Amino acid sequence: IAYKGHGWVPYFPTPDTSRTPSNDPEEAEPDPQPEVVQPPPSLEDPVVEPEEDVENVDVDAREDVEEIVTDWTSVVVMTLAIGVPILLLVLPPLLVVAAKARRRRRRRRARDPMVRVTGAWDEVLDAVRDRATTPAPGATRSETARLIEATFPPVSARGVATRADAAVFGPGDPDAALADATWEQTDEFLAALAQHGTRRQRLRGQLSRTSLRAAKARRREARSARRSQRRAQRRESAGSKVRRAARR
Repeated sequence: IAYKGHGWVPYFPTPDTSRTPSNDPEEAEPDPQPEVVQPPPSLEDPVVEPEEDVENVDVDAREDVEEIVTDWTSVVVMTLAIGVPILLLVLPPLLVVAAKARRRRRRRRARDPMVRVTGAWDEVLDAVRDRATTPAPGATRSETARLIEATFPPVSARGVATRADAAVFGPGDPDAALADATWEQTDEFLAALAQHGTRRQRLRGQLSRTSLRAAKARRREARSARRSQRRAQRRESAGSKVRRAARR
């Protein structure tokens, strides 16, 4: 084949038998792509706070309230279980002491000096009754005072007995000064009696209800005597009417 500038060049259309064409496709030159900036690697997933569970909050609140109510119920039950027996054990002695204090205050603050003086002697008698000593019903105050002094030496009750006899049997009515002096001696007698005997005997005397029961029995006898006197007066009045009617 003639080529311009080269002349005639041989051309062999049939390839040499020693040369076998390759079946591999020619590698195409890579098509360069523009460089793209890659984004930075992603961080870990952010922590998302869980939504507030309204129902669970209410349930927890109710449980807390129930626990509080249960605790208070237990406290009340425990208090009653412990306090009621203690109250039943302590209340009767306190009532006895309060009743005696009220009785003594009433006797001492009476308006009539005669009542105050005789009340002082009654306070002496009630004190020895609570110490398991019962005066003889028909004994005089002087005899009862000697019995008390023999039972509780060196306690002296003769001064109170003498002043009470002077107030009752003396001329005229006693005045406030005699009543005050009688109660001063009564206080001395009670203080000395409170120091006599063992601690157990003194405690039993303070908590004894003997004098309270005796006073209740005397009031009952007095009411019975008044009723008997009224019935006798009614019978006498009815008899007088019958006799007057018979004379007519």
